[in-house]
Amino acid sequence: MLRLLHASAVCGFFGLSNAIRTDFQSSEDTVLGVGMVLNKIRVLLPEDLQKSSVFMQVMGGLQSKSDATPNVTENLQTMLQSTIDDIENVVETQIRDTHSGTQTEVNSKFEGLEFLVASTIASKTSAVEPCTKASSASHFEWEATNPVNFACSIGASGSCDSQLKIFKDRLDKVRTSLKDKFDKAAREFKSYTDSCVAAKCEFGEALQTQCGQASEFNSFVNGLGNERHDRQDEWKSASVIKCLLNGVVQGKGELTEEGLQLCDSKVDYALQVGTLDFRNKALKDLLATTDACDATSVTFNGFSEQFTSEDGQPPFTQCAGDPTTI
Repeated sequence: MLRLLHASAVCGFFGLSNAIRTDFQSSEDTVLGVGMVLNKIRVLLPEDLQKSSVFMQVMGGLQSKSDATPNVTENLQTMLQSTIDDIENVVETQIRDTHSGTQTEVNSKFEGLEFLVASTIASKTSAVEPCTKASSASHFEWEATNPVNFACSIGASGSCDSQLKIFKDRLDKVRTSLKDKFDKAAREFKSYTDSCVAAKCEFGEALQTQCGQASEFNSFVNGLGNERHDRQDEWKSASVIKCLLNGVVQGKGELTEEGLQLCDSKVDYALQVGTLDFRNKALKDLLATTDACDATSVTFNGFSEQFTSEDGQPPFTQCAGDPTTI
């Protein structure tokens, strides 16, 4: 809340009219009028608004206008109007541009995060096929086309010897067929597994990058709090000073506590400048499309996988060179 005038401040202006004349006819009178305006505004404005850079810029600028033309007769009204124009065209424009630039930066960083999330989802989808094939190829089953049976007549001379030789030949062929089938299956399994691990690690690294960018985005947004507060103070200081000066120029306002309260009530930063959209809900919804970054495991291809979100570390066990599981 705006503070009341201190008794000492009021005494300092005892005898001065609250309505400032603006039709001085000499440069000396104009300088005196500027000094009265500056001093009254300094007394009226709360200390927090006087600490803003805008206060120093506007008040200093008005003082400079007065000091720069000591021998030139200039109507006080014209000088104050020039300061009002500076506030509108320079100070307020800078604040609005900075606000707009901040929102643009927030949106740009969020769009970059959206791209990373889309890449993460795409890499996870790409890993499904090779990992499904690897899982299916992990099971090997073989059945001989022609079962090998053995029978002979023990009573017939030489019968079992010849049948045994035939049986061994057939058995060797079966063993060769089994080995060929198994070796082929093992090669396929290794190929699918290698492809699965590579795709899974690519997904894990994409997820790590996404999580790192999400953390940086949150830190960036959280750091905007002080900047936004300072900008709101600057806008309030500029708006109140402009309002007070307008009152003097138009002869409708007085440099009093009541005038200050009226000017303060007209300040609406959200309406006059805008509000920043930090994309908090959008970020929450966006990250919900992938596994949570603070989770220690993620669901992949129907199975829970241990996951490390720290960048630079293997996201999954297999990515560290342990291909025993897929």
